[in-house]
Amino acid sequence: MIHYDMQLQDAAKIRALVDFILMWYDEAGVRIGEADLQIRNDSEIAKPFFAPKEGNPLEADVITLKLDSCDDYATGISQLAHELTHCLIYRLNPNWKQLLAFWAEETICEAMQLVMLRELARRWRECTISTEMPYYMNYLRGCIVGQFDIPGTWRLTKCHGMREFLQIEDTATETRKDRWEEAKILSLTITAPQVVPPLLRYRDYVFEGASIFDAVRFRADHPDNLAVDYLCTLQEKALLNTFNRRT
Repeated sequence: MIHYDMQLQDAAKIRALVDFILMWYDEAGVRIGEADLQIRNDSEIAKPFFAPKEGNPLEADVITLKLDSCDDYATGISQLAHELTHCLIYRLNPNWKQLLAFWAEETICEAMQLVMLRELARRWRECTISTEMPYYMNYLRGCIVGQFDIPGTWRLTKCHGMREFLQIEDTATETRKDRWEEAKILSLTITAPQVVPPLLRYRDYVFEGASIFDAVRFRADHPDNLAVDYLCTLQEKALLNTFNRRT
């Protein structure tokens, strides 16, 4: 069950965005389940975050947004898509302490925030708050362009070996620009909801205690999935560069 720890008017707006995201995931055959999830907003925090129930004094999974206004639906859908994707990944495989590869998870979540921004613009009239602002989709389209105009560094793609790869892993939750261009490309490979479920199960392929996953098995299990293939290719290039620098 989802609980909204905010004023009633704000909760209605956030609930509409959450319902839209979960509707899209439902089309992919992914459901959030019945476990408690609390969503709240705190404009004073450094950045939005998802905190799993394990070790959480609230005894529930928690998503904390960072919104100056809940009327900012573009920022709201982006933050909710990112953090709800973290939540879904966790609920599908909660063994997060042993299964690392945060670089992969953050790239997936960043891609999904772009996907949901795109989908909200495309299907705005299916969102319950659209009746109040029927032409807001035009603003959303501009926001998509703005997000793609934000430059990244291509650091993950250009990674020069395992040492740099592990640096990217260690700063994955803080340094978006290292993977932002890659997240954009990943979002473009997500052309339908059915593409996403294997990405949400990426932890099933992570080598315990390592920062990499079994790309051979991951790709073999989903041979026609371009998103999986691209994520695997990013890792393989980094490992190939490690090998090339040693020879």
